[in-house]
Amino acid sequence: MKNIKSKNVLITGASSGIGEAFAYQFAALGANLIIVARSEIELNNVTETVKEKYKVNCYPIVLDLSKENAANELFQKTNSLKLEVDVLVNNAGVGAIGKFEDYDLKILLMH
Repeated sequence: MKNIKSKNVLITGASSGIGEAFAYQFAALGANLIIVARSEIELNNVTETVKEKYKVNCYPIVLDLSKENAANELFQKTNSLKLEVDVLVNNAGVGAIGKFEDYDLKILLMH
């Protein structure tokens, strides 16, 4: 994206790993963040780092997106903050260990 400055970027799975890296990269470009994860402590650590280092707005939302109705809850929370999402980085998900060709797709797709 050429001009992400001051846009609102919602990043799921943002408390660690790739999601956390996305948060720092978008913040470095001047984007405001809405970060979502299950781990409140880690999410708050990312929030503080983003605010202190990059001087952008960062709104943490503690939420387990694997729960029923979580997407609607996230929508309601962003609305209550009066935030419109310009960019979505959907990084939350279910993982599996091993070779892809060995996955039991019926089990994997149930998540």
